[in-house]
Amino acid sequence: MITWDKSVNNPILTHGENSLHEIHDWRDPFIWKENDKWYMILGGQEHKSPTNSHGIVLIYESSDLIKWSLKGTLCKGTRTQGRGWECPNFFSLGEKHVLIVSPFKEVSYSIGKYEESTFLPGNWNTIDHGKCFYATNTMLDDKNRRILWGWIKGGGSGGWNGCLSLPRILTLDINNELKIKPAKELQKLRKSHLKIENLHIPEGSQYFLGDFPELTLEIIAEFEIKGNEIFGFGFFLDEQYVGEKLEFDSQKSKITIGKENGRLNHQESNKKITFHVFVDRSVIEVFINYHDCITSRVFPKTDTSNGFTIFSKLGSLNLKKIDIWTLETIW
Repeated sequence: MITWDKSVNNPILTHGENSLHEIHDWRDPFIWKENDKWYMILGGQEHKSPTNSHGIVLIYESSDLIKWSLKGTLCKGTRTQGRGWECPNFFSLGEKHVLIVSPFKEVSYSIGKYEESTFLPGNWNTIDHGKCFYATNTMLDDKNRRILWGWIKGGGSGGWNGCLSLPRILTLDINNELKIKPAKELQKLRKSHLKIENLHIPEGSQYFLGDFPELTLEIIAEFEIKGNEIFGFGFFLDEQYVGEKLEFDSQKSKITIGKENGRLNHQESNKKITFHVFVDRSVIEVFINYHDCITSRVFPKTDTSNGFTIFSKLGSLNLKKIDIWTLETIW
């Protein structure tokens, strides 16, 4: 992937191939091989008028990656599903297929059937409830795992803007619902470890977990809930500053962190909830029961904003166990 020869056939695909459609923002190829043929999807918006457009994913076929022909429309959205679809990803998981699109708002996905070059979607859900998480891409690794990354928008000191999320492994559970877990290889970054078990936190109180000046943490916490609690974590606290909160309303299934919020796709019935949280200074990635995610950009206010707590805002809280690791740099 170092040396490239520009094809004399460039451009290998033009809007002329889409003569039956007026497609705006036509981009973001996603390519795979199937039965000795190559397939490519491209996202965009099918434009009918300045006020009437919707997302669309078109599918193409090639035998040599140079000559492409339009197979048809893989999937078409509605106006409420976004004015256009960017960065489409399409792949099989088990006996199902998954389509992921970035619709100029939170990234959406649907699990459905793939028949005769057409995707028949099921329900549409949000893959990450953070608006700063966008433009996903996926790949298969040498263990046949489907790995997803997202672009985390926003910058920091020094002029940088944006970074990649942690790698997320996608699978289907026994109910054919999407499971999202951090890659196990991230465990290699773990350093010092703190473990607490069977902690009761009364309503309106908090438990101080400690000061973590590195601001690079992995937290796995398992709670037993009745379904009417409001509770969460306090981040980046010091004596002068109250910090930021990751807050969960169990009755409304609503998750909030920083400026980001959303309602969970999957409401668990077993009254247990697990939060798997990664803190990397200003980036916080949260996995909730490995069915939902929320990503946020939250900036510590001072050099001493490194305190972390668990709090109960409404209802008493039973923490079954929590593990906290400080993390090494990947470099």
